[in-house]
Amino acid sequence: MLASIREWSYSTEIKEISKRTGEALLETGGEAGVGIRSFARFFGKMRLAGKASSSTRQTIITNIEPLVSDFISHCNDLIREIRQNLEQCGKKGLLIIMEDLDNLSVEKAEELFINHSHILNSLQTNVIFTIPISLSYHPDAGNIKANFSENFELPMVKVHDKEGSLYPDGRDTLYRLITRRIPAECFDPPDLVYRFIDISGGCLRDLFSMIRDAVMSAVDNERTMVTETDYRASISKIRCDYENTIAEKRVDNRVIV
Repeated sequence: MLASIREWSYSTEIKEISKRTGEALLETGGEAGVGIRSFARFFGKMRLAGKASSSTRQTIITNIEPLVSDFISHCNDLIREIRQNLEQCGKKGLLIIMEDLDNLSVEKAEELFINHSHILNSLQTNVIFTIPISLSYHPDAGNIKANFSENFELPMVKVHDKEGSLYPDGRDTLYRLITRRIPAECFDPPDLVYRFIDISGGCLRDLFSMIRDAVMSAVDNERTMVTETDYRASISKIRCDYENTIAEKRVDNRVIV
């Protein structure tokens, strides 16, 4: 794998990207650094540079596009190396989760999941892609589903039943999800976690958004724990966010939306 990556890293296109990002894929004499970390560092810098500058982003697209097949080949080489290392560690296998693709614009999502699905399927491991929900109702939705082995629509996590009573299984699942990231001891009182869960209605995006806002409120007010005050501040913020999406827009006292 080392020889093929070295040859690829010295290509004109990759050198141009390296100049833009300030990160070389391979340093001179850097054989020991080749592998997962060097790839992650290089492509992490490339991603950040693309976000920061539209001209850099276009340079990356222009230079990478002709090398996609080589890029996928090297990714698969890297995947094989990772899987071998995992086996030596007694792990079962490799699963890659590509998040935030559901935030793509419709045009970019169509380009990726309809026109270039063959590239996504070229990765030789199990991969989960998140996609915009709108693609489920796209005229080519059938083709999208046919291009991937499994398709799942994930609903909100059930935290109440139809009668409005609490649903323990769903609440406890979300509790474990949260407390693996933030210990319950960071909340005062600890059962405040369940109040976040209940008010979220089982919507993960809203749940994490409220907890993040509550943590920021605690930090801003120099508190070491998330309190009732922070909980209420986070609810007020998300309520305002939703109201802004549905409230009437007025100019000169006339409704324009």
